[in-house]
Amino acid sequence: MLERLIEFMVEEGWDLTPSQIADVLWFWQQVELDTLGDLRENIVPVEGWIPRIWRKLVDIFKSLESKEAKEENSSVSLPAASSPSLQLPSSEHYPLTTSAQDQSSVEEFPIKVPDTGILGNTLELGRTAKPLKQKINSRIAQELDILETVRQSAELSLPGFPVYFPVLSPKKVRWLDAVILIEKSESMLLWQPLLAEVQDFLENLGAFRDIKSYQISWDEIQDKLHIHPLQFPNQKIAPQCLIDASGRRLILIISDCISSAWYRGKYTQTLRQWGTKGFITLLNPFPESLWERTALGYGVKIRLGNQNQGLVSQQWQAIPFSSWEEHKINQQTSVKLPILSLERESMGAWVNVITGKGKSLCAGAWLTTNSLAEVNNQEEAAENLSPWQQINQFYATSSQFAWQLIQLLSAIPVTLSTIRLVQQTLIPDSKQVNVAEVVMSDLLTPEAPLKDYQHPQQIQFQFKPGIREAFQERLGGQDFVLTVISKLTEKLAERFGYSIREFEAIILTNPLKLTSHEDFNLLQVFATITVSTLRQYGGKYADYAQQLEQSYSRLSIYPNKETIFSVTVATLTVVPTTSVPNTSDTLQLFEDETVFVNRRGKIIRREPLKAYYYDESLSANHQQPPASAECEPIRMIAIPEGEFWMGSSKKKKERYNDESPQHKVKVPSFFMSQTSITEAQWRFVANLPQQQRKLNPNPSSDGDNHPVSYVSWYDAIEFCARLSSYSRRDYRLPSEAEWEYACRAIQNENSTINNVSYPSFHFGETLTTELANYGGSTYQQEPEGEYRGETTPVRSFKPNAFGLYDMHGNVWEWCLDPWHDNYKGAPTDGSVWDEQNENDNRYHYISKNIDLFLEDSRTHVLRGGSCGSLPRNCRSAYRIYFSYPGVVGNDIGFRVVCALARTF
Repeated sequence: MLERLIEFMVEEGWDLTPSQIADVLWFWQQVELDTLGDLRENIVPVEGWIPRIWRKLVDIFKSLESKEAKEENSSVSLPAASSPSLQLPSSEHYPLTTSAQDQSSVEEFPIKVPDTGILGNTLELGRTAKPLKQKINSRIAQELDILETVRQSAELSLPGFPVYFPVLSPKKVRWLDAVILIEKSESMLLWQPLLAEVQDFLENLGAFRDIKSYQISWDEIQDKLHIHPLQFPNQKIAPQCLIDASGRRLILIISDCISSAWYRGKYTQTLRQWGTKGFITLLNPFPESLWERTALGYGVKIRLGNQNQGLVSQQWQAIPFSSWEEHKINQQTSVKLPILSLERESMGAWVNVITGKGKSLCAGAWLTTNSLAEVNNQEEAAENLSPWQQINQFYATSSQFAWQLIQLLSAIPVTLSTIRLVQQTLIPDSKQVNVAEVVMSDLLTPEAPLKDYQHPQQIQFQFKPGIREAFQERLGGQDFVLTVISKLTEKLAERFGYSIREFEAIILTNPLKLTSHEDFNLLQVFATITVSTLRQYGGKYADYAQQLEQSYSRLSIYPNKETIFSVTVATLTVVPTTSVPNTSDTLQLFEDETVFVNRRGKIIRREPLKAYYYDESLSANHQQPPASAECEPIRMIAIPEGEFWMGSSKKKKERYNDESPQHKVKVPSFFMSQTSITEAQWRFVANLPQQQRKLNPNPSSDGDNHPVSYVSWYDAIEFCARLSSYSRRDYRLPSEAEWEYACRAIQNENSTINNVSYPSFHFGETLTTELANYGGSTYQQEPEGEYRGETTPVRSFKPNAFGLYDMHGNVWEWCLDPWHDNYKGAPTDGSVWDEQNENDNRYHYISKNIDLFLEDSRTHVLRGGSCGSLPRNCRSAYRIYFSYPGVVGNDIGFRVVCALARTF
């Protein structure tokens, strides 16, 4: 179409400026073609060049669209493409009122598809939450007041006798820190993807001094509340430990409030204890209109107000919706619980109340410690209703968007991902509230009990008996199903910027071309449900489904990482139960997700990751887990063997010459610490028996969970020697090749072509401060980020595909290799590059050869960037050195590796 438009402009002799051409293209992109006829008849004559040719443009676009449609319809391969345009089911598709006829059952499509994003309004919510970022004077920390220092020094100085008079003032710090408590219950599995997005949003909001995440559950056997860190379920924390003495802590509970503990008032006493000493808030994934269906519906519905910043939750003003309900409230035993939803209006009101703005009222409930109600069992009532009656019941209580959504879902398999695909493509104005209405309706049920699923991506829903058949009978049967698939194809083609013909050709022949697009996850879902849906109709539909399935299998976005590796002397055998080095213990499984961004810094896809690990316990009895979070073990992630091209392509943006020549390296498997060594871990090891060199137990003081800094290469060597002696395993710093391979997380590169162009970062072609801690300046087309000016706690951001955190930014990390100005002659086996000592094994046994390392005065490599670095210097390929291995800095740390059977 674009070529035809250019041809027409040339034929007509239009001499347009670049800005005028841009206006034409904007018009083409913005105006809906099927509304052009109405626009043509209602053009308002105004000054300017566009109105003079507006009518002509309308005719052009209508003509071009007609030609394009004819060509597409003549050769399109999707069976349903010739179906009439899908009219979204609306109120005219009223609920059925007649008896259902016997039909062959509709297949329920047992499939698994990748999940898509939920929380799409983070920017809007972030702006609304901006007042939380206010700062106050620290009671302890001070900083130099530059202006006052200059003024005082100038006043006290005499000609020829300058005086420096430093003036200190209280340091400005965030006024609030936060604790996130995520309830663990069967129903909360449905919300896991949302929980991850909400947690990321809050942790990267920049509004809190510190933020910690825990999981809570009610132990029915012991009848007590359990709280533990997300990564350490065996570490129990008492509720009173979450209270901050200064009252400047927000305890945010994330729950749908439908577990039995909420109905029986089990959480109320603890919530009151927290709310009396600080701020509490419940974040409920349901909108307020659905709170009545949860335990919140049995409390007293209130609005909360506050005119004073710092006033704890239990002191906020509470206004019941109904005055006659006030008698239900016992001020001595009940709790005022502010409730937050994921809508901008709810966030805005809550922020105003917690910051004491005074003019807003936020939603809340007044809960009692008594049993609120017994959970109603609605299953029996639903079983007595016919499919038509159940549909009528949903129609009577649902929103318009939820009604449209449930009808469209009757044509395809139902999972959380397929629901969101339909929502985002066919009903883009719908919201998360409408998804919640559908998921929690009485028309759908999980195929297996929720407790049997390990991940929400696995949850498959089925319509209750007769519901899908009733919908399809009313909406057109097979024609309706194929039309839904056709419309999904059309909408996805539009989102990817292709015609239907081009889009189908790409997904059938070269789907990898679409992997960098921000809507790639939607394509994954679409391809899977199309295969499952069309296969049931046989014939030409089954042939098309087979072609699509073969093409889709090439994407391999979700590789099977259930098996990692086991070690023999020379090879790696793939088995799921690998032994920890030097022990008979087996590895444990770590699960999370990693993300990928486009050049604008927007997350375009999320991939689940699985990694195996063992914990090197740091405790008096190091065979047991540590007694507290202050003594967190060093988690060692299993890095599988693989090949990659080390260095950077000559075409890579802002590269340096010392990253050449790019060369292929085959790296044997090894274990690497999941994070940089923290201050708490350093302190523990620094108090172990000295090997050769004294260590300062507290070289830095940012926080126990922050990476240790002010550590020289010599200090890191001594640390490895002490840890090796303590654990009876051989720990060391990584080789430069191991570090870059682990950072990129690219496995088994089979290319034989030089100058392979990898993304600059393991997240993609750019970096944002929502993904890493660095200087905040821009690298590609992303907006400028936040400059924090200090380290962040480890695991503050998403890991890479190997399960490693903070490989970009935060602190520089030492490697074993002496510095080389380029890669000419570099080894290709992942080993340390040291020509002077290539015939000994000193790098394999740090503790036995520590005296040789402490005599080495050569410069050594640093990798990864720091909290103050430019994004260019945080790239996977970037390398730097300092003049002397004894140098320290406020942004220099390290991580350790434990090699398997290999020889350097």
